[in-house]
Formats: sequence, structure tokens, C-alpha cells
Amino acid sequence: MELEVVKIEQQTNECKAFYFASSQKINHIPGQFITFELELGGKEVTRCYSVCTSDDTDEFIGVAVKKVKGGLVSHYFNDVVKVGDKLQVQLPAGKFRYDTAKELSQDVLLLAGGSGITPMMSILKTILVKSE
Repeated sequence: MELEVVKIEQQTNECKAFYFASSQKINHIPGQFITFELELGGKEVTRCYSVCTSDDTDEFIGVAVKKVKGGLVSHYFNDVVKVGDKLQVQLPAGKFRYDTAKELSQDVLLLAGGSGITPMMSILKTILVKSE
């Protein structure tokens, strides 16, 4: 599947959020990730990034990518990717997720550190909208 970069936001000095549009609707369960399939330096490279958006609050699906020292893909995203670029991805996947149909009636405690905050943003946005 192909996603087009429609918006980029600087989050910190070392991190940007990338928002994508597609010709088809991409549904995801909060907490899931997207696997990007890239060709860099003549090699095929895949990297997974957690979705930081919610289908319930955001117009586009998005991921946040923090530059990692020596990180080939994180530097590519932060230094090269621009609005209008088209990237190949796999559909959202992952077992770390929050299913609002099953769990919305339960209390929730979210704990995260470092880049673990990214999937929590998707979960938190969804919980806040669905529990109103």
C-alpha cells in the first residue's frame, strides 16, 4: 500500500510527526504500528513506527519519528522526507492495542517512557473521545 505525506510537524529538536493520506481508508486499533518499506542506499529496509493518531480525532494517520544516533531510517525521515512524498507501507499491525469495544468500561492507567509514549497518544486520544 502507498501513503502520501500530507503534513509534517516538528515535535522536538530531534523528532517530527508525519501525517499520511491514502486512496483507501486505513483503520487501525489504537496502539498499533505501521511498517514502512524503503529503499535506501540500494538496500531494502523496513522499519515499524507506532501510530500516534486516532481515527476518532485526527483527519490523517500519523507516526512520530525521533532521530536516533546512527539511525538510517530515522535520519531519512527527519532529513529527507517531505510533503508530497509517497511511501510504501504494510497495513497497521501489532498486538499492543486498546480495543474500545471490549475495554472502554474499565479504568485505564497509561505508563510510558521515551518513544513508548507514541502508541499511548493514539490510545489516550481514542479513550477521551469514546468515553464522553
